[in-house]
Amino acid sequence: MKLIRLKLNEKFRSLQAGFEVHFLLEWDYEHLSEFNPYCLVGRNGSGKSNILEALAAIFYHIECIYLDYKPDDFDFSEEENPNGFKSEASYPDAYELEYLFPTSSPWVTSSGEAWLTAEGEPWESLDYAHIAIIKKAGNPPEVFRRNSEDISSDTSERKLSGIEVKEFLPTYILGYSSGENEILSLPFFKMRFIHYDEYVDRLRKGLDYMQAPEGRMVFLDKQFSPAILLCNFLLQPDSIAPFKEVVGLEAIEEFQIEIHASF
Repeated sequence: MKLIRLKLNEKFRSLQAGFEVHFLLEWDYEHLSEFNPYCLVGRNGSGKSNILEALAAIFYHIECIYLDYKPDDFDFSEEENPNGFKSEASYPDAYELEYLFPTSSPWVTSSGEAWLTAEGEPWESLDYAHIAIIKKAGNPPEVFRRNSEDISSDTSERKLSGIEVKEFLPTYILGYSSGENEILSLPFFKMRFIHYDEYVDRLRKGLDYMQAPEGRMVFLDKQFSPAILLCNFLLQPDSIAPFKEVVGLEAIEEFQIEIHASF
């Protein structure tokens, strides 16, 4: 998945209504298959973390809407659960989020013609769905595909059904913090509680668990730093040049994993 744009249409923490950030511009689309991270740079308190917190909160809310499993006391009920989850209420409550999602469907324009590269060649290797999530204050978010194959008018935009939305959500939403950003981690930990409820419920009912929770949100805090470093050495040796140059650590010959479990 490649983020394109985030616009907040109401105030969110230090970010004012109308705040907008473009992660990807149209002339960068030819390089979608490359690793191009987007870096947020600024002084402390300038709002960098607020952008990440907004993204985490948005995806948590979307995730909760389309989960197949929800705890019995999860959804809102005016009498029984007045503090329960509402699809029409979130924080931020008004936003626009766009991203590109890998798909086998071809890129087409609103007239049905194939997108062309600067050299006039079809973008055969760049098959992405252009997804837009639009939420107005007090209303559930709506999800659109903006380069749909189903072209029935002058525009290719099409609202997706609930079943279709699940096909265009990120496989994983990873959050990482090397410090103690508890606000950023909050949506991820709330999803962990839902995963736990799902596991316990299936265990009590004697149902298969499928070995993994349905949710896509995974948070890596500072306790994962050694594992992240190890994975870089094992899987991306070219990315650890600073360790070779500064620390003198050339490679890892062996390592040990200890699992502490209490019963």
